[in-house]
Amino acid sequence: MKNRLFASMLLLISSSSIAGMDHSGLRVGAGLASDMGMFKLEDKVTGFDSDPSVIVDLGYDFNDIFAINVTGAATGFKWDRGKQKPQYIDTAYEVAVAGEVGYTKVTERGFTIKPYVALGGVYYNKQANLLFTGNDGGSDVRGRGTIGLRVSIDNKLYLDGRVQATNVAYDGKLSGKEDLLTQGLVTIGYKF
Repeated sequence: MKNRLFASMLLLISSSSIAGMDHSGLRVGAGLASDMGMFKLEDKVTGFDSDPSVIVDLGYDFNDIFAINVTGAATGFKWDRGKQKPQYIDTAYEVAVAGEVGYTKVTERGFTIKPYVALGGVYYNKQANLLFTGNDGGSDVRGRGTIGLRVSIDNKLYLDGRVQATNVAYDGKLSGKEDLLTQGLVTIGYKF
């Protein structure tokens, strides 16, 4: 009987402390991304290259573990012609949706730190599909995986850093890491 009473009190105390820390809410942010590592959107032979991407991020945290993210990005592409001024080719637009799983740790100073992983898909319109994958067959949806860390001040203002890998294989069939575009992203935002 004492064990049940003790367990009930422990459950009541822990559930009220969890309820007091509400991590749910809408997040809105903006930032920059750039390809990184060995697998870049760059061709040293032809001079084809990409500019950093401009990002708009919208997310919703259901609790301290699960979230959903919608990201829009615009990436400029250019052709570097040696000593001449690079020629602008086009801008590629993408929209990505991903489910996020992580754990939010609250520090004594009011910061929250959430390491997370996310899986989802990215939609490329016809032009973006051509620029990112070399495939001119129209629009396409590709897989994307992300690992990141979000740090918030008072669970409001946040800084999010992440690395994402996107399938950019010509035919969409991932055969190795050379078919992954790796990008580093940094966003700053506000959580409502």
